[in-house]
Amino acid sequence: MFLKKYSDKINKITTTSGFEIKATCEHPFYTQFGMKEVKDISIGEKVLVYPYKGVKYEKPQRVLLIKEEYIDMLNLSNTSKIQIKNKLRSLGLLPLYSDSDKLPLLLKIMGFIFGDGSLSIGKSKQIGFYGRKEDLELVKKDVEKIGFRCSLFSRRRFHKIKTQYNNYNFSRVEYSLKSNSSSFAVLLYLLGTPAGNKANQDYNVPDWIMKSRKWQKRLFISSLFGAELSSPRTMTYAQFNFYGLVYSLNKKNPQHGINFVNQISEILEDFNVESVLIKSRIDEINGTKSTRVRLMIYSKTKNLINFFSKINYEYNIKKKKLANAAIVWLSQKDKILNLRDKSISLAREMFLNGISAREIINQLSNQYVNKYFIEKAIYNNSYSKTGSRIAYCFISFNKFIDEYCYGDDGFIWDIVQSKTEEDYRDYVYDFTMDNSNHNFISDCFVISNCSCRILRTNLIKKQIEQKNKLISKSIFNAIPTGVGKGCLVKLNNAEMKDVLEKGAKWAVEKGYGSVKDYKHTEEEGCMQDADSTYVSQKAVSRGIGQLGSLGAGNHFIEVQYVDEIFDKKAAKTF
Repeated sequence: MFLKKYSDKINKITTTSGFEIKATCEHPFYTQFGMKEVKDISIGEKVLVYPYKGVKYEKPQRVLLIKEEYIDMLNLSNTSKIQIKNKLRSLGLLPLYSDSDKLPLLLKIMGFIFGDGSLSIGKSKQIGFYGRKEDLELVKKDVEKIGFRCSLFSRRRFHKIKTQYNNYNFSRVEYSLKSNSSSFAVLLYLLGTPAGNKANQDYNVPDWIMKSRKWQKRLFISSLFGAELSSPRTMTYAQFNFYGLVYSLNKKNPQHGINFVNQISEILEDFNVESVLIKSRIDEINGTKSTRVRLMIYSKTKNLINFFSKINYEYNIKKKKLANAAIVWLSQKDKILNLRDKSISLAREMFLNGISAREIINQLSNQYVNKYFIEKAIYNNSYSKTGSRIAYCFISFNKFIDEYCYGDDGFIWDIVQSKTEEDYRDYVYDFTMDNSNHNFISDCFVISNCSCRILRTNLIKKQIEQKNKLISKSIFNAIPTGVGKGCLVKLNNAEMKDVLEKGAKWAVEKGYGSVKDYKHTEEEGCMQDADSTYVSQKAVSRGIGQLGSLGAGNHFIEVQYVDEIFDKKAAKTF
C-alpha cells in the first residue's frame, strides 16, 4: 500500500562512499544505534547500506521458448513424454515464454549448472549442483519455488590428484544438491543447458539469453560467476590494489572455450565492464590433459565498482559479501586518491607561482594529504604515481571487512559525511512491506517503515471534512500517546515478561481483545521463539509504561480516504 503526504522540507544525506538519499526528517534509518529518525542522525555516524544496485528492470519481450512439440522430438518413451508434459503444464511451464515469472529463477539455475553443476538426460535424468552448503540451500529454495523437489547431500571424499606440478592427497566434506525430476532435467535441456561432460563438448550461451533484457543476462552470468569467477582479493604485496577477477573453464578443444568466454565478454560489455582473454594454459590431472581458457575482468577501480554494483555474484554468500564490501572500500579509496591528485596539482601550481613550500603545506595538508606527501610531490614529479600513495591514511581491505561488514549478507557500515535540509514543497511517498522485518533498501540505504493496520468505516470523505478537529480531539482523548502519558494497565517485570513472549495472545487472555484479533495479525501477534531475556532492563523500563498506548517515536494514527485504486482484488478484500 502506498502512502503520501505533503512536505515543505526534505533532508539529503550523503555518505563518505558517495551514496545519497533524500527523506523526511521523521523517516527511520538503520544506524549503529538501531533505527533512528533522520532528524536525530549526526554527521560521522554509521548507517547501514547495501551497495549493490543492479540494473533497471525492463519488461521482457514475449518470446516462445518451449512448446510441446519440442518434447515430442526427444528420444523418450511416449509414457515419459506424457508425464513430463503434464508436470510442466501443472507448473505453468508449458508452453514457456520469456516473460514467465519463473524464468528469472531458471536463468540463475542455468548459470550455476553452466559453472559448477551437471545435467543428465540419459536413462537416469538428474541435475546436480556442487558447492558450499549455505549456497546450495539458496539454490534449493529457488528449485522448490519453481515447483521441483531436490535433496542436499554431504560426504567425506578422499582425493589423490597428480598434476604436472605436484601430487596432492587430501580429504574434505563435499556438499551436493540433487534433483531426480525428469521434467526438470528436460526443461533445462530444452532451454539450452549442456548435458553430459561439459569439458568434452562445444556449447554456447543460448541465443535467447544473448537476445534477452539486460537484467535477465545479469541473472545468468552472476550465477555463473558465483560458481566459477574468482573472489575479490587484494594483492599479496600490494594490499591496496585488487587482483583482476578471473573466470576459467577447462576444454579438450580450446576453441570451444574461447567461443564461450567471448560470449561472456560480450555480455559484460553490455554492462560497460571491460575484460580480456588471457593466455590459456595446459592442465594435466591424473594423466588427462585439457586446456584452461581464462577471461579476466580488469582490476581498474571504476571497472570493478561497475562490475560489483551491476552484476555481482549469485548463489555465493561469501563472494557477494566481499563484492559489496569492495564497492564501499574502493569508492572511499578512489575519493581519497582524487582528493590527493587535486591537491598535488594545486600544490605544484602554487609552487610555480612563487608560493613557498611551507605556506603550501600549511594550506593544503589534511588527514589524507599530509605535509610529507605534499613536500615530496612538489619536488618529485613522479612521486604521486609511484609507491604506496594511500597506505598511511587508509584501512586495508581485510581490516575493512572485519570492521565494516554487518553479518554475512552483504550489508556494510558507511559513515554520514553530510546532512542538509532542502526546500521541497511536494508530496513524499512511503509504502508498507510484506516482510516481517518491515525494512527495505532505498538508494542503497537500509530504512524502515512500520506497517499500517487498517480499520475501514462506512463514511465517505464529505461526511467528515468539516469535523477534522473534533475527530482529532476524540482520538487524543481516547488513546494515550507518548512516553509518560499513561497506559491501560500497570505491570510488574514478571508480567512484562509474559507480554514480551506471548504478544497479542497475552492481551486476549486478559480480556483486551478477541481470538479473531490476533488470528488476523502477522505471526498471530507473537514472534516464534521470542525470548524476553534478550531485552535490556532499560528497554523494559521504557516500555512498561507505554503498554496500551500508541507509544512514542514513529507511531501514528491517521484518518485517510481512498484516493485511487491500483489493485481491485486487494481493495475488495479490504
